[in-house]
Amino acid sequence: MRTKVLQLLLTLLLVSFLSACSWTKKAAKKNPVPVPEVPVEHVAVPLEEIKQLNFEPEWFSASTRIDFKDQGSSTQFKANIRMRRDSAIWVSVSPTFLKVEVGRALITRDSVKVLDRMNKQVYLAGIDYIQEFTKYPFSFDDLQNLLLGNANLNPSTAAVEQNRDGYLLTEQDGNLLETAVYQPDPLQLNSLAMEDSVAGRKANCSFANYQSAPGGKFSTKRNIFLDAGYLYEVNLAFEKLEFNEALNLPFSHSSKYEIIRP
Repeated sequence: MRTKVLQLLLTLLLVSFLSACSWTKKAAKKNPVPVPEVPVEHVAVPLEEIKQLNFEPEWFSASTRIDFKDQGSSTQFKANIRMRRDSAIWVSVSPTFLKVEVGRALITRDSVKVLDRMNKQVYLAGIDYIQEFTKYPFSFDDLQNLLLGNANLNPSTAAVEQNRDGYLLTEQDGNLLETAVYQPDPLQLNSLAMEDSVAGRKANCSFANYQSAPGGKFSTKRNIFLDAGYLYEVNLAFEKLEFNEALNLPFSHSSKYEIIRP
């Protein structure tokens, strides 16, 4: 049985960064449904500028406050996050009222490691273990993009239009429909919406309070709402941001820890 700490860490990594915005996966794009072509010259959407909005620092770190709510409970906790682009994502979790680490996770392109300090257990698995846990296929790149606040859809192939909400881009892959809304002034990603009409899953992720950073802008506040037959809401507040500063990604434990390979 999974421990509470394991569930907490995977909830942080997957609900906060993944579940809300990651239903457009490479696995789902093997046989994409053609998107009706919309002539760019007839739509007042700055596609080239939108393409350049992707934020891609070599290193990233932040202290994050997380408020997690479901239909029966509410939980607050803190997480320290470190990322090396295209390589690894490291997360350390602690309660809001204590400066004591209760769990740690390290995700690389092919592996998942979770350290449960409360129960002295270490989970070692391949990246497909998170796919099994969430029932959604995904890649390391998807998780990285969502952590950095980058949309998964391709502006070059998406259907585009302009309405009162801003610039609207939509893309469909199989049963999955993704919509990204960009505000025009200043140009930035406002929200992502996902819907799987067959599975009955819906999600919305909003981005706010952008701060300038080397190479782009970063959204420091996000609200995530997920309806997958059970309702979740997550609020994220990123603080103490650092970019392009090399950091250690430690993951060690004593021989007293039980090793579990799920």
